[in-house]
Amino acid sequence: MQDLFPLSFQSHHSTWEHYQAVAREMFKKLDMGRDMVLGAILSVGAIGLQAFWGLIAVTDWQRHKWQWILSVTLPFLIVLVGHLLWRLLKAPFRVYRDLADTYEAELSDLRNYKKTVEDKEVHLEPNNPLCSTSITNFDWGAGSSGGLCLRATFSNNRKAGIPGKIAEKVGAKITYIDGVNQPLTLDGRWVRTKQPAAYGPLEDKTEILRVDFYPGTQHELDIANKVPSHQQFCHAVAYDDLHAHQLFGPIIKVKIELSAEHVYQIFECAFETSAGKLGALG
Repeated sequence: MQDLFPLSFQSHHSTWEHYQAVAREMFKKLDMGRDMVLGAILSVGAIGLQAFWGLIAVTDWQRHKWQWILSVTLPFLIVLVGHLLWRLLKAPFRVYRDLADTYEAELSDLRNYKKTVEDKEVHLEPNNPLCSTSITNFDWGAGSSGGLCLRATFSNNRKAGIPGKIAEKVGAKITYIDGVNQPLTLDGRWVRTKQPAAYGPLEDKTEILRVDFYPGTQHELDIANKVPSHQQFCHAVAYDDLHAHQLFGPIIKVKIELSAEHVYQIFECAFETSAGKLGALG
C-alpha cells in the first residue's frame, strides 16, 4: 500500500499544487501568542542586561540607541523567524501525512465496497462436461421432429454452512466461431422458458432471456441444434429462434457469458458437427 501513495500524489497533485498545500499548512492555525510572550520575556531580559551594564543612562542614549532598538525588536524577530522556519520544515511532512490518511481512508472505503459486492456475488458452476447432447423434439415449422440438441448446464449449488444466495435474472450471450463465418454473438435461450414457437408474432419474448437461479437449482442453455438430414452444418440457437444461424464445422468454438446484477462469468468450450454428429469436445 505504501507504494501506492507516490503514484497517487503524482497523479492528483502537480508540483505547484504541492507547494500551495505546503504554504497553506505552514500558515494554518498560526498561533503566535505563545511565541510573542516568549519574545517579550526575552526583550525584558535584554533590557535588564543593558540596565545591568549601565546602557540605560540618559547620557548614553544617543550612543546606544540602536542597541536599545535591537534589544526590543531582535528577540521578536528571532522568535518569529524561528517559528516560521520550524513550521516550514514540518509543513511538507504534515501535507504528506494528511494525504496519506486521505488515501488510506479512500482505499479502506474501496476495500469495504469490494467486500460488500463480493459478498453478494453468486458463482454459478458448470456441469462436467459443460455441454452434452440429447435428442429433442422441436417444432421446425413443418411439424415436430426429433433433432440433436447441444446444451450447457449451470448450477447454483448450496454449500454447507453458507447461506444460499439467489442469482436473479441471469442472461446469457453466446459467441460462435466456426472458422467460416465471422464471429457471431447471440442472446442465449434457457431451456425451461417457453419455446419461441409458443409465442405469437406480436408477443414480447424478453422473458426467455433471463432466469432465476435459486439455491440448489440448475438451468440448461441451448447452444446448437442439428437436424439429422443436415450433414454439413448445425444451427446456433438464439433466444427467439431455434435455428438462428448456420454453423459450419467440423469444429466450432463457443464463448458463453453469463451476466446479472451479481453474476459475471465466462465459460468456453468447443463442439463438433459433421455427418450425423453434434457433440462437445474435451
